[in-house]
Amino acid sequence: MLRPVFFILKWAALLASGLVTVQIIRQAPAILGMISLKALWPYLTVCGGFLVAYALVIRRFVGSLEILQHELTHLFFGLLFLKVPTRIMAVDEPHTGLRGGEVQMVGGSGGGNFIIGLSPYWFPLLAVIFWGIFQVVDVSHAHLAKQAVAISYTWFMLMNFKQLHFGQTDLRSQGLFYSCILLFNLNLLVLLLVVFFLQDQAGGFLSLLKAEIPDWNNLLPSLPELPDFDFSFGLGAGGQEPPAPDPGPGGAEGGNPQLLENGGGGQEGSPRDDGSYLYF
Repeated sequence: MLRPVFFILKWAALLASGLVTVQIIRQAPAILGMISLKALWPYLTVCGGFLVAYALVIRRFVGSLEILQHELTHLFFGLLFLKVPTRIMAVDEPHTGLRGGEVQMVGGSGGGNFIIGLSPYWFPLLAVIFWGIFQVVDVSHAHLAKQAVAISYTWFMLMNFKQLHFGQTDLRSQGLFYSCILLFNLNLLVLLLVVFFLQDQAGGFLSLLKAEIPDWNNLLPSLPELPDFDFSFGLGAGGQEPPAPDPGPGGAEGGNPQLLENGGGGQEGSPRDDGSYLYF
């Protein structure tokens, strides 16, 4: 029953994300001018150190955690659609070559919809959690929460690099062409939001996106003004009909008919789906 609704939402999301990307391109000079390497340098340093540590050590121990985070993102959006999880699995066994994950959900609305299916590839769940912590921590510790957001988002991009491929089940289930375009648009927006969040300028960035959006009302042609019309219809002063003309000799009409001197009474015119999400 809800399939037509989600079909419309699916393509509306693609259109909306494309319009945002167009606006980002239009505002690219201003956006680049807002980016401050000086403000970002502490976070770039931390992220660089994380990348080195990941390449040398961390990646050997977090394979299952990466798959679990992927499946938990599916689960998070599934819960938003009132789905009930029945099974979740994350396996990474290099010695056997077994690597993959699955979350099964039933009930709710929008089974197998594109929001649940593609969520792990654009929504950095762990970074959002740390962002939520940032909203409640003391200001003196805010920089630690920001560093956590930067590191977790860097990890998210690393996972995307490893998990995004043309054989990915989630992408194929929504269509490769659709998935690639939507994910490019959403990841570009999320990346810029993270950058300007770290600079304490997320609000300014969003305001910039809304700037210079065409006012479609101004693009409509202006309608000509309607002239005033007299709707008195020959009524005399006070809305009375004019007197009949005097008859001439022999009963014939004579003289000139009396004309209306006051048009009293006149007025102006008024213008698929089994609910499973696999990762291999």
